Amino acid sequence: MISKELKIFPNPYNFEPRRHLAEDGTFVRIEEVIPFSMGKRQCLGESIARMELFLFLANLFNKFKEIGSSIFMEAMEENGGEGMKFRFPPVEINFHQL
Repeated sequence: MISKELKIFPNPYNFEPRRHLAEDGTFVRIEEVIPFSMGKRQCLGESIARMELFLFLANLFNKFKEIGSSIFMEAMEENGGEGMKFRFPPVEINFHQL
């Protein structure tokens, strides 16, 4: 593992977050470090899971048609972790099975 390479990280088994900071406190980018918690590298299956969810919902909604009676969903707020919050606006849905 790159993170345990002694040439790059002296004392690799010790928690030292300052190893990524310069003397003035700015972030120092280490070329050998490849973060797997950002962007497309966050989860290898995330894009597949999103596509499967889309296909499932698209096929489910394909079995219904819109009608006059409705379901009203209140606005919701979810905590997504990592300091992110998701806000869902109120929605009115009208469905009837085909």
